[in-house]
Amino acid sequence: MALVGKLIAHVEMNSGGKVLHDLLRHKPHDVASICPDKVHACDLVSGQRGAVGSTISWHYTHVEPKQDGKQLGTWTFEFEKPNVSVPYPTVFMDYLCDIIKDMDNHCIPK
Repeated sequence: MALVGKLIAHVEMNSGGKVLHDLLRHKPHDVASICPDKVHACDLVSGQRGAVGSTISWHYTHVEPKQDGKQLGTWTFEFEKPNVSVPYPTVFMDYLCDIIKDMDNHCIPK
């Protein structure tokens, strides 16, 4: 029986939540050019880009995360573990937070 869980993380941001939300919702393919060392591509699996309920498949390379008037962005990551011996995906959550930091740095006016 699968075990369902949820992880929540907060990321400090300078560019503003709307900027990053619009990027993820309407231009998720741009994330690959913003942080090419982490994200390589994303494919629309079902639905329409930007529509609630759409499914996007992300192609990424995982590396160990880096550690140092701002806003907080919140990642909510729902998951299923096949059994209790599978660890919680906290490393993956750290990785997602690093992607948001890269996107935030990209969106800050220079």
